[in-house]
Amino acid sequence: MDSGRSGGLALIVGILLTVAGNLTHPRAAGGELGSGSVDTETSLIVNNLGIWYPSHVLITVSIPILLFGYVTVYRMLRDRDGRTFSVAALLSIVGWATLSFLAIIIDGFLTPLLAQNYANAAQSDKALTGAIFDYNFLLSLTFLGPAFLGYTIGISLLGASLFKTKTHHKWFGTAGIVV
Repeated sequence: MDSGRSGGLALIVGILLTVAGNLTHPRAAGGELGSGSVDTETSLIVNNLGIWYPSHVLITVSIPILLFGYVTVYRMLRDRDGRTFSVAALLSIVGWATLSFLAIIIDGFLTPLLAQNYANAAQSDKALTGAIFDYNFLLSLTFLGPAFLGYTIGISLLGASLFKTKTHHKWFGTAGIVV
Protein backbone atom coordinates (compact mmCIF):
# COMPACT_ATOMS: atom_id res chain seq x y z
CA MET A 1 0.00 0.00 0.00
CA ASP A 2 1.45 3.37 -0.96
CA SER A 3 1.78 6.16 1.57
CA GLY A 4 -1.13 8.14 0.11
CA ARG A 5 -3.53 5.25 0.57
CA SER A 6 -2.20 4.40 4.02
CA GLY A 7 -2.54 8.06 5.05
CA GLY A 8 -6.10 8.17 3.73
CA LEU A 9 -6.90 4.96 5.55
CA ALA A 10 -5.37 6.40 8.73
CA LEU A 11 -7.63 9.47 8.46
CA ILE A 12 -10.72 7.28 8.03
CA VAL A 13 -9.79 4.94 10.91
CA GLY A 14 -8.80 7.87 13.15
CA ILE A 15 -12.09 9.67 12.59
CA LEU A 16 -14.08 6.47 13.20
CA LEU A 17 -12.21 5.85 16.47
CA THR A 18 -12.81 9.45 17.55
CA VAL A 19 -16.52 9.23 16.77
CA ALA A 20 -16.85 5.86 18.55
CA GLY A 21 -15.02 7.22 21.61
CA ASN A 22 -17.18 10.33 21.76
CA LEU A 23 -20.45 8.44 21.20
CA THR A 24 -19.69 5.99 24.03
CA HIS A 25 -18.44 8.70 26.42
CA PRO A 26 -20.72 8.90 29.49
CA ARG A 27 -22.92 12.00 29.59
CA ALA A 28 -24.74 13.70 32.44
CA ALA A 29 -28.54 13.77 32.31
CA GLY A 30 -28.48 17.55 31.80
CA GLY A 31 -25.95 17.39 29.00
CA GLU A 32 -22.20 17.64 29.10
CA LEU A 33 -19.89 16.94 32.00
CA GLY A 34 -19.19 20.01 34.08
CA SER A 35 -22.82 21.09 34.15
CA GLY A 36 -23.66 19.47 37.51
CA SER A 37 -22.41 19.52 41.05
CA VAL A 38 -19.17 17.80 42.04
CA ASP A 39 -21.24 15.03 43.68
CA THR A 40 -23.18 14.46 40.45
CA GLU A 41 -20.11 14.56 38.23
CA THR A 42 -17.99 12.25 40.36
CA SER A 43 -20.78 9.71 40.80
CA LEU A 44 -21.38 9.71 37.02
CA ILE A 45 -17.71 8.95 36.43
CA VAL A 46 -17.34 6.38 39.21
CA ASN A 47 -20.53 4.57 38.17
CA ASN A 48 -19.44 4.44 34.51
CA LEU A 49 -15.77 3.47 34.77
CA GLY A 50 -16.47 0.39 32.62
CA ILE A 51 -17.14 2.63 29.61
CA TRP A 52 -15.18 5.72 30.74
CA TYR A 53 -11.77 4.14 30.18
CA PRO A 54 -12.54 2.41 26.84
CA SER A 55 -14.05 5.59 25.38
CA HIS A 56 -10.95 7.57 26.32
CA VAL A 57 -8.63 4.84 25.02
CA LEU A 58 -10.39 5.06 21.64
CA ILE A 59 -9.97 8.83 21.54
CA THR A 60 -6.34 8.64 22.73
CA VAL A 61 -5.41 6.03 20.11
CA SER A 62 -7.11 8.06 17.37
CA ILE A 63 -4.79 11.06 17.85
CA PRO A 64 -1.52 9.52 16.57
CA ILE A 65 -3.42 7.71 13.81
CA LEU A 66 -4.95 11.00 12.64
CA LEU A 67 -1.60 12.73 12.94
CA PHE A 68 -0.05 10.11 10.64
CA GLY A 69 -2.82 10.73 8.10
CA TYR A 70 -2.37 14.50 8.17
CA VAL A 71 1.42 14.21 7.87
CA THR A 72 0.84 12.02 4.82
CA VAL A 73 -1.38 14.71 3.27
CA TYR A 74 1.32 17.29 4.04
CA ARG A 75 4.00 15.14 2.39
CA MET A 76 1.81 14.67 -0.68
CA LEU A 77 1.32 18.43 -0.94
CA ARG A 78 5.01 19.07 -0.43
CA ASP A 79 5.92 16.66 -3.21
CA ARG A 80 3.41 18.23 -5.61
CA ASP A 81 4.21 21.91 -5.07
CA GLY A 82 1.18 22.47 -2.89
CA ARG A 83 3.15 23.98 -0.04
CA THR A 84 1.29 27.26 0.03
CA PHE A 85 -0.23 26.82 3.46
CA SER A 86 0.78 23.25 4.24
CA VAL A 87 3.69 24.01 6.61
CA ALA A 88 1.48 26.26 8.75
CA ALA A 89 -1.25 23.60 8.55
CA LEU A 90 1.14 20.91 9.73
CA LEU A 91 2.33 23.05 12.65
CA SER A 92 -1.29 23.76 13.66
CA ILE A 93 -2.18 20.08 13.47
CA VAL A 94 0.87 19.02 15.50
CA GLY A 95 -0.15 21.62 18.10
CA TRP A 96 -3.69 20.20 18.07
CA ALA A 97 -2.39 16.66 18.53
CA THR A 98 -0.12 17.62 21.42
CA LEU A 99 -2.74 19.66 23.29
CA SER A 100 -5.50 17.10 22.62
CA PHE A 101 -3.32 14.29 23.87
CA LEU A 102 -2.62 16.18 27.10
CA ALA A 103 -6.31 17.00 27.60
CA ILE A 104 -7.43 13.42 26.96
CA ILE A 105 -4.82 12.01 29.34
CA ILE A 106 -5.98 14.44 32.04
CA ASP A 107 -9.70 13.94 31.41
CA GLY A 108 -9.66 10.25 30.61
CA PHE A 109 -7.20 8.87 33.09
CA LEU A 110 -6.59 11.41 35.89
CA THR A 111 -10.21 12.52 36.31
CA PRO A 112 -11.50 9.05 37.27
CA LEU A 113 -8.81 8.75 39.93
CA LEU A 114 -9.81 12.13 41.36
CA ALA A 115 -13.50 11.19 41.18
CA GLN A 116 -12.83 7.99 43.12
CA ASN A 117 -10.74 9.95 45.61
CA TYR A 118 -13.64 12.38 46.11
CA ALA A 119 -16.18 9.57 46.47
CA ASN A 120 -14.05 7.84 49.12
CA ALA A 121 -13.01 11.01 50.98
CA ALA A 122 -14.13 11.77 54.50
CA GLN A 123 -16.72 14.54 54.77
CA SER A 124 -14.07 16.91 56.15
CA ASP A 125 -11.93 16.38 53.02
CA LYS A 126 -14.75 16.76 50.46
CA ALA A 127 -14.14 20.50 49.90
CA LEU A 128 -10.48 20.01 49.09
CA THR A 129 -10.92 16.92 46.89
CA GLY A 130 -13.86 18.61 45.15
CA ALA A 131 -11.76 21.69 44.41
CA ILE A 132 -8.98 19.52 42.99
CA PHE A 133 -11.53 17.66 40.85
CA ASP A 134 -12.94 20.96 39.51
CA TYR A 135 -9.44 22.31 38.82
CA ASN A 136 -8.60 19.15 36.89
CA PHE A 137 -11.70 19.61 34.72
CA LEU A 138 -10.75 23.24 33.99
CA LEU A 139 -7.18 22.20 33.21
CA SER A 140 -8.33 19.72 30.58
CA LEU A 141 -10.58 22.40 29.03
CA THR A 142 -7.62 24.81 29.02
CA PHE A 143 -5.82 22.42 26.69
CA LEU A 144 -8.89 21.53 24.60
CA GLY A 145 -9.78 25.12 23.64
CA PRO A 146 -6.52 25.92 21.84
CA ALA A 147 -6.41 22.33 20.53
CA PHE A 148 -9.72 22.74 18.69
CA LEU A 149 -8.61 26.13 17.38
CA GLY A 150 -5.35 24.62 16.08
CA TYR A 151 -7.25 21.75 14.48
CA THR A 152 -9.68 24.11 12.76
CA ILE A 153 -6.86 26.30 11.46
CA GLY A 154 -4.82 23.28 10.35
CA ILE A 155 -7.66 21.62 8.45
CA SER A 156 -8.61 24.92 6.82
CA LEU A 157 -5.03 25.54 5.71
CA LEU A 158 -4.67 22.00 4.37
CA GLY A 159 -7.93 22.54 2.51
CA ALA A 160 -6.63 25.80 1.05
CA SER A 161 -3.42 24.05 -0.06
CA LEU A 162 -5.43 21.24 -1.69
CA PHE A 163 -7.62 23.87 -3.37
CA LYS A 164 -4.55 25.56 -4.89
CA THR A 165 -2.96 22.37 -6.24
CA LYS A 166 -3.93 21.13 -9.67
CA THR A 167 -3.60 17.45 -8.74
CA HIS A 168 -7.00 17.04 -7.04
CA HIS A 169 -10.53 18.20 -7.64
CA LYS A 170 -11.22 21.61 -6.18
CA TRP A 171 -13.99 20.20 -3.96
CA PHE A 172 -11.40 18.33 -1.84
CA GLY A 173 -9.91 21.65 -0.83
CA THR A 174 -13.26 23.36 -0.49
CA ALA A 175 -14.47 20.57 1.80
CA GLY A 176 -11.34 20.97 3.94
CA ILE A 177 -11.89 24.70 4.26
CA VAL A 178 -15.59 24.27 5.11
CA VAL A 179 -14.98 21.51 7.66
